[in-house]
Formats: sequence, C-alpha cells, structure tokens
Amino acid sequence: MEESKSLESSAPKRRSRADRQAKPAEPNSENKTLYVGGLKPGISSQQVYDYFADHKFSVVKGKIRVSSKDYSNVFGIVNFCSHAEAQKALDSLNNTDLDGCNIRIMWFNQNLMSKEREQANIYVKDLHSSITQKDLSDKFSEFGTILSVKLETFANKESRGYGYVQFDEREQAVKAIQEMDGTLWNGKTITV
Repeated sequence: MEESKSLESSAPKRRSRADRQAKPAEPNSENKTLYVGGLKPGISSQQVYDYFADHKFSVVKGKIRVSSKDYSNVFGIVNFCSHAEAQKALDSLNNTDLDGCNIRIMWFNQNLMSKEREQANIYVKDLHSSITQKDLSDKFSEFGTILSVKLETFANKESRGYGYVQFDEREQAVKAIQEMDGTLWNGKTITV
C-alpha cells in the first residue's frame, strides 16, 4: 500500500497506439476504478485512500491528480478490489463530504469527453439557491444513466445557480432538454 502524500501532476503521458485506440471502460463492464471530483487543493492520496477504507471499502490504491489546465481542479482516481465493491462505493458515497468538499464520484473513463460523450452533456441554469448537487442528480436521473453531475458553487459552497449533467447517451440528454427546459423547479423557471 504505497501512497504518495503530495499532489502529483497530471501532465499528459505518452501512450502507445493500442492504448489510444482502446475502448473506454463502461459502467456495466468490470471496471474497478472510480473518479472522485471536487476535492480540495492540498488533499493527499492517503486522505482519499483512507476516506474509502474508513467506510469499509476494499481499496487497492488511491491517487490524487491535478488538472494541467486548471490547478484548482483536484481529483482522485481510486482502484477497488472488484467492480461490485466500486459500485457500492459509488452508490453510497457520491455527493458526500470529504474534508469539507462535496465530492462527486463516477466511473473512471479516459475517454469521457470524447465527441460522442460531449453530446450527452447538458447545462442547467437558473437553479434556485437551495438546489444541491444531489437534487440535480436525482431530478435528472429519470431520463437515463447519469455519468457525472456537477453543481457549480462559490468558495463558501453556495450554489452559483447552474450545473452540468452528463448522461451515458445523447438521446437521454435530448429527452432531458425537451422535458425540463422551461419547467418550474423550486419557484424558478430553469433553462436546460
């Protein structure tokens, strides 16, 4: 269980041609790795590892990465002993608090922002200040499988009034837009 206690750069690493052409891991495959977003700058790999281990999950490794484009974008990559264990962690710890930050957890996927995936990503604005990231996830989950939800917040954790929902398929995003755009939610008309 070797764990680095410092932030590690996520500078792009040279990958082989086979790696670049490999299909991304899908949630229904035997993926054992989760992405943990919304972490506080300065958090260590050991803290992320301990968070999941303290919740009784069989963690193999936890690493911290920092986006090369936005140094405040700190995220973790956590490997579990099995797909089932990772699924349980995703189901029980998504949108929970880790070291003062509301974390978002999703399946780790190198190609999440491919052109195909980008078309399944929607923007939701004019949200009431009481809407939480979990509320956003719950509200839009009726339209399909959600890969990621992010509610943008200020430093004091208050909502900025907008967020993003990424679906598994473009058709799910289209349906959400058609059914939710212009609807009333907590007294405000939202734009999707």
